[in-house]
Amino acid sequence: MTEASTKSIDDIIRKLEERKEVIPATNDHIFKALFQDREMRGILSYVISEVTGIEKEYINENLVFRNSEIPKKNISEKGNTNDLVIDIERTTISLEMNKENGTDTRFRNSAHYHSLIVDSIKQADTYNDQRAVIQINFDNKRPFSKELISEIMLVDILTGKVEEENYKKYRINLSKVRQKSYNKSEITRFERILLVMQEKSKEKLKSLAKGDKEIEKMEEKIEKMSKDPKYVSLYDEEKLYKLSLSIAEHEMEEKATRKGLEKGIKQGIKQGIKQGIEQGIEKGTYQNKIEIAKNMLKENMNAEIICKITGLSEAELKKIIN
Repeated sequence: MTEASTKSIDDIIRKLEERKEVIPATNDHIFKALFQDREMRGILSYVISEVTGIEKEYINENLVFRNSEIPKKNISEKGNTNDLVIDIERTTISLEMNKENGTDTRFRNSAHYHSLIVDSIKQADTYNDQRAVIQINFDNKRPFSKELISEIMLVDILTGKVEEENYKKYRINLSKVRQKSYNKSEITRFERILLVMQEKSKEKLKSLAKGDKEIEKMEEKIEKMSKDPKYVSLYDEEKLYKLSLSIAEHEMEEKATRKGLEKGIKQGIKQGIKQGIEQGIEKGTYQNKIEIAKNMLKENMNAEIICKITGLSEAELKKIIN
C-alpha cells in the first residue's frame, strides 16, 4: 500500500469519526464479512429462518460456509468478490446484498443462482438426490415488490402449480423497513436487524441494538470494521471508482454539450447570414420600387398604373407623394 493510499484511508477513517458514522452493512464487503464472522452465526441463522421458514436451531447446528476467504483485496476484483454461500445439509443458500437492483445486478445474481443449481445437479447421484438451492436478495433500492419478503418460484400461470420446489428466490425490501421506521411504526426483531444493516449513524445504531445482545454484537462488529484499513480501503476504492465514472460521464456530457453549442452557433451564423441576405434583397427591391414610382410621378403618370407596375399599394404611393 502506497503512502498516498494510506493517507487516503486515514482521511476516510477520520471523516467517519468526525461525522460519527460507520460504513453500513449495505456495503457488499462489510455485509459478507459480517455474516461470515463466527460470532454472527446466531444472527445469520435467525435471518435465514425468518426468510425461509427453516428452523433457526436446525440452521445453526448444520450451517457450513462454502467460502471462508473474505474479502477480496482489490476493488478491481469486484466482479469476482466471493459470494456468501452456505450449505445446510441438503440445501445450499446464497445471500446477496444489492445496493442497486438494476438489470446488471439481476443478471449477475441469476447467473450465480443458476450456476449453483447446475452444481447441485452435477453432484447428485440421481435427480431425486439433488440439493435444494435458495437465493436471498437484500434489495437496497428498486425493490422487487412492496412486500417486505417476496418468495419467487417457477409456477404454471394458469394452474398455479409449482414446477420445481427445490429452487427458490427470496427478495427482501429494505426500503419498506426504512419507511416503517420513518413513520415510527412498531418494528419486529427481524426488521431491527435489517435497519442495523442499513444505518450509518453510530448513535442510531446503538439505539437500534440496545437491549439485544446479539444485535449489540452486530453493531460492535460494524463499527470495528469501519475503523479497519482492510475494509476502509475497499470502501475508499469503491468510492474512487464511482467518482472516476462520474467524472468520465461529466466530461462526456460536457464534450457533447460543447459540440452541440458549436454546431448551434455555426447553424445560427449560417441562418443569420441567410436571413440578412433575404432582408437585404427585400429592402433593396422595395427601394427600387420607390425610385421607379418617383420617376413615374415626375412624368405625371396615373397613380393606378404606377401601383400596378411597381406593386406598391395606394397607401405606400400616397406616402411617397407626400
